[in-house]
Order: sequence, then C-alpha cells, then structure tokens
Amino acid sequence: MIISKNLCIQNIGIILLRGDDLFLREYILPYSDSKYYTYDEISQLSSEDLRIARNEIFARYGYIFSDEGLKEHFANCSWYVPTGMSSEEIESSLNDFEKQNLQLIKQCENE
Repeated sequence: MIISKNLCIQNIGIILLRGDDLFLREYILPYSDSKYYTYDEISQLSSEDLRIARNEIFARYGYIFSDEGLKEHFANCSWYVPTGMSSEEIESSLNDFEKQNLQLIKQCENE
C-alpha cells in the first residue's frame, strides 16, 4: 500500500522511506539477495564491514547469532527477525545471488 509520496510500498511488514532510505542504511550490501556485486564494490569494504555483510545474508533468514557483537548489530536492524534456522538450512535456501556474493565476500576477507 502506498501511504504518501515519501513512502514506498509496504513489503513484509517493513516500510521503506524513499527520502532518507533509512531501511537501506541498515545494510552494508542491501541488495546481496538480488544483485551480483562486483569485486570492485566488495573489495572497498573494511574487514568489519565484510564480516557484517557476510552475516547479513544469514540474518535475512533469521539466523540467531552466538557472537555478541553480531547479535547486538542485527538486533538493531528493523528488518531482522530471528527464526532459529540453522546455518545448514540457510545455506541450502540461498539463491544464486546470495551464493555468489558470499563467495566474493569470503574471497575479499581472505586477501
């Protein structure tokens, strides 16, 4: 539903604000589930941002983190809903964008 010209369509209970893009600011890589990122885009990230970007993919599926820093980070994201899916369940559910982006993120983390 469109509420005003400043609000976008409500999707899965989350409203995207077009003017400020508040929703998008909660991500390091907001389109990792629907876009192939390039090496040039990923390699510019700090090691901490790479770590968060890699875990964002799992957080989208509701993975519950044991690492306190990641737990706190994603608890502050409006889109994060813990589901209790295991990493194995999530890995078997990943789409091609997510798989390739994860591989690229890991490559950059290892450089």
